[in-house]
Amino acid sequence: MLGKFFDRILHEEEDIASGEKGPEEEIKETASSVKKNRLDIFLALLFFLGAVIVRLYFLYFVSDPQNAGDGWYGDTYHHWQIAYLTREVGLDQGFLRLWDLKGMEYFWGPLHPILMIVSFALSGSVSIENARILSLVFGSLTIVAIYFLVSKFWGRWAASASAFLAVIHPVAILNDTSGMLEPIGFFLLFVGLLLLESAPLFAGILWAWASLARAEAWMFGILLLFLSSRVLKKPGQLAKVFLGWVIMTILYMKYLLDYTGNPIYPIWWNYLANARGVWANNVVYSSYQLAVKPYLAAWFVLSLIVMLVIWWRNKAKSSVFLIFGFANWAFIGGFMGLTHYLSGFQPWFWYIRFFEFPYIFAGVIVSIFLFHMLPKLAPLLHKIYLKWVFWIPILLIALLYQIVFWKPILEKYDSTRPSWQRTRSWAEEFAQAYDEGRVLIPEGDPSFTYALVYFQGIGGKDIIGQMFDPFFYMEGDPYENWGENREIVLGWMKKEDITLILVDSERERYKKLFEREEANKYFEFAKVIPNSKFLVYKVFPERIRIE
Repeated sequence: MLGKFFDRILHEEEDIASGEKGPEEEIKETASSVKKNRLDIFLALLFFLGAVIVRLYFLYFVSDPQNAGDGWYGDTYHHWQIAYLTREVGLDQGFLRLWDLKGMEYFWGPLHPILMIVSFALSGSVSIENARILSLVFGSLTIVAIYFLVSKFWGRWAASASAFLAVIHPVAILNDTSGMLEPIGFFLLFVGLLLLESAPLFAGILWAWASLARAEAWMFGILLLFLSSRVLKKPGQLAKVFLGWVIMTILYMKYLLDYTGNPIYPIWWNYLANARGVWANNVVYSSYQLAVKPYLAAWFVLSLIVMLVIWWRNKAKSSVFLIFGFANWAFIGGFMGLTHYLSGFQPWFWYIRFFEFPYIFAGVIVSIFLFHMLPKLAPLLHKIYLKWVFWIPILLIALLYQIVFWKPILEKYDSTRPSWQRTRSWAEEFAQAYDEGRVLIPEGDPSFTYALVYFQGIGGKDIIGQMFDPFFYMEGDPYENWGENREIVLGWMKKEDITLILVDSERERYKKLFEREEANKYFEFAKVIPNSKFLVYKVFPERIRIE
């Protein structure tokens, strides 16, 4: 029953027509197609501009453009740190050598850092606004791609409603201005799907490029490859899309193997290791996580069932996008609800980047139902031109979005403002003790790195993370063999011209270092960073003598 329903309802407009056409009909059809394409381009441009305007307004008039969500959306600063340090340090070390202070430069992929480096060059600034505008543009372009996909298969009305709901969804607005990389991956996947018939080789390349932005794009790219046979019917087309994806993927795997020793490094650490709980010790689930688990599991099961039914019963070209969407739902529900990742699930997860596309896809499904399925079930609605009536529920849904999402989003974002001001003040306090040379800072706070660079003018080449100091690689207590280790640590500081250290007061290794070397006057206490656990010590590398 469900299969027959999908057979009847969820096929695209282009599969309906059949039969031979005369020359006159073909001319009329061509003219109509050109007119339709022009209108689609015009509407897509309107939705793109609308998305950009709404997101720019949020970026500059609702949020602080310099605060991407410090303490909440800290990954944005981490991505900025990788891009900036890659430009300043990494590219001098080797071909597309990424760089980070905490060893996670290959955790996501090289495409986002590369695009950010380009944006630094074009803007003449290393501001975090580059990252936020970059994701804003790609998020808006993704809406355009979705518009064209829905228009192609289910008509302009459904496409317009889908795009409208995506343009004004608060979760999409927040995440498209976050400076993260999800919009890049989705854009490449969808453009590849749009170009699949006309340029299959390039479509395969785009799907491979998407994996350079987002780790899960490896899996979704393989899914799209598997489904390509539903779209590609001409001889050689399947081989081309497969060839484009395989060549780029092999090159990427070789790149990862050379720099990390693991050809699937992003997939391993983002998903396989996370799912197994490699990073978690003594996992304990909160009452909220246990309460939400059945809902995530149910979402996974239902999405998987619908995806499999469409895959089995609906062989139309449109099924590829539908299967992709429900596969995304199943992936999010299953990964978050049925693996160790659940231990990190927070109430605010519902409105961050993981759920942006699921919400957008829900809008697509509603739009297809209202503007494509209902008119087929009740043809009279189409014949008497009452389709516009279905914009009423679309507008009500849009209003519901604003009521449900904006309050928690703004409350959570506003809670990051004090954290951001604190980070800036810490950077200012630290920089006041800086004259020249290089600084050694804890590796785990990219927003602090950003504040040092952008607001205090300390260059990336002069910043070293404490993950790179000799202590990090010494097993056990380094002071048990201090005679030998002293030469290594002090020699390294002299060689690297370390002149200032930001010390986490909870890290014993530095406290012991300063105590042991107090008589030598190599180090001098400078200050306590107010309202923090951090101390600042000056280093005099020119005084260091290694016997």
